[in-house]
Amino acid sequence: FEVALLPEPCRTPGSLGAVSSALARHAAEIANMSLDILSAVGHF
Repeated sequence: FEVALLPEPCRTPGSLGAVSSALARHAAEIANMSLDILSAVGHF
């Protein structure tokens, strides 16, 4: 477990978590935008 406590290995999971959370937020925003577009197209 000492190897897992090194600074460099600890940075990777944190950065991956931040990237995954950011991608999740962007995915939610894109989903909302696509739903708005689909609803707008459905009105035609």
